Amino acid sequence: MVKVACCWDDGVETDIRLVEILQKYGIKATFNINSGLHYRKVRRTSTWQLKGDPNFVNRFLSIEDMKTLYRGFKIGAHGVFHLSYVPEKFDEFVTDIVEDRENLEDIFQCKVLGMAYPCGLWDEKIAEALREKGFVYGRTVVRTDNVAAFKHPLILETSCHFLEDNFYDKFAAAKANNGIFYFWGHSCEMQSLPEKWAEFEQRMAFISADPEAEFIDVADIVAK
Repeated sequence: MVKVACCWDDGVETDIRLVEILQKYGIKATFNINSGLHYRKVRRTSTWQLKGDPNFVNRFLSIEDMKTLYRGFKIGAHGVFHLSYVPEKFDEFVTDIVEDRENLEDIFQCKVLGMAYPCGLWDEKIAEALREKGFVYGRTVVRTDNVAAFKHPLILETSCHFLEDNFYDKFAAAKANNGIFYFWGHSCEMQSLPEKWAEFEQRMAFISADPEAEFIDVADIVAK
């Protein structure tokens, strides 16, 4: 058996296509949102424009979009303004994450249990501070071969990024060890490139067709 979890960052327009694929294959997911970077009714252009497809424009979904699109999925904090952690801004970072959780719980009318570190930056001090603030888990971008063997729930490591070449190898290794396969990413990284979307759907179909795969939410990884 293998338990499979995934999460997606930033609340971007390409999540519309992503959600269609996730729902098609019955895949659970958590979406990590920056509550301060979304207009209420209008989609906002992101400053992160990716190379590869000159016609692609990366946009944040509106709050109204997200309330509908993410129904049935879990929501995680990602900071009000996607503030990257540095020790010199310790208190500001804690405030940014905590206020994001408050905003998201109000927007989505659900409990927000975890968070993802913007740009993957963290240290043990900030992890402990966020646990004291009531967060159940915190996702890093550090890779591991044993997701379940975390030493601190606010320093949660993942198996791989969803576009990595070793995606299938990581899945197979987790399955061989009756472990957890946890992947993450941003749907905008696939832009409007047909080959990337096709490859991603193939990967989701492969996992969904495996009778030994069980989809779980990220928070389930740290549940006791």
